Amino acid sequence: MAERQRVLLAGCGRLGRRLAKQLAQAGCHITALTRHEITGNGIHQSVVGDLTLANSMTALNHNFDVVVYSPTPDKREAEAYQQTFYHGLKNLLERDTLRANGKLIFVSSTAVYGQDDGSWIDESSRTLPIAFNGQILLESEQLALAAGFRTTVVRLAGLYGNTDNYLIRQLTNGTLSTSNLQHWTNRIHLQDATGLVTHLLMQTEPPAIVNGVDDQPALRFEVIAWLTDQLQRLSPSAELKHLQTKFENLNPSQCEEIQQSGKRISNQRSRALGYLYKYPDFRSGYAGILSSINN
Repeated sequence: MAERQRVLLAGCGRLGRRLAKQLAQAGCHITALTRHEITGNGIHQSVVGDLTLANSMTALNHNFDVVVYSPTPDKREAEAYQQTFYHGLKNLLERDTLRANGKLIFVSSTAVYGQDDGSWIDESSRTLPIAFNGQILLESEQLALAAGFRTTVVRLAGLYGNTDNYLIRQLTNGTLSTSNLQHWTNRIHLQDATGLVTHLLMQTEPPAIVNGVDDQPALRFEVIAWLTDQLQRLSPSAELKHLQTKFENLNPSQCEEIQQSGKRISNQRSRALGYLYKYPDFRSGYAGILSSINN
């Protein structure tokens, strides 16, 4: 990566903050565009602006070498998604913030794939999103790809990696639903999401679409059963013991015999580009979280 590339992080949440630190260490100059001023973690300049309000970004400079678009909607509602992803991107593009031949990384989601029969999915698979988030993200992807830059859409699977993990929290407080055990799940650790985006920025001609997901899709049964066992060892409780007893009467092969739902997403394209996953499966990824909780 060329020294002192000017990178704009449009949205700087849990992924963006990690990107800022990693890209700054790689020699980039980092500008963060957020609704509230932020400092540290490799950020050289903080610009306060709202992507959904075009006239709020007047302080933003032009001619960035790279724009990473990864904002977070205020609410999980269709209107919030539409304003944040589609109209926000449109507002930013109309400001000519990215230099000619610059790179645009649009952080999307594997929710754009609507398949629900356990089939394998890659970047060439049909995009038939069912939920509003996937539909709006797909529309926003198309806007990004038509913008005329060297654009890469990174479709991330379920992000995890914080010690305040919702799945662990639900297990420990006894609120986790044990329905849909035969549902296929896909995920990517925050460190790998950060690493993959950084890796793509280093590519001279990155591909248009890349899935960000670890090596091994897993049945919901496998994830819950393994986490239950690990947590029971760390902090025994009656709720976890009850789950352990329930899972002792099941096994993965039994779940596989039931009609499967969800999808299994391949990461072969990102692998072929040379990215090496630090956490290739959920066991390696959750092990560090569990260790932090234990300590």
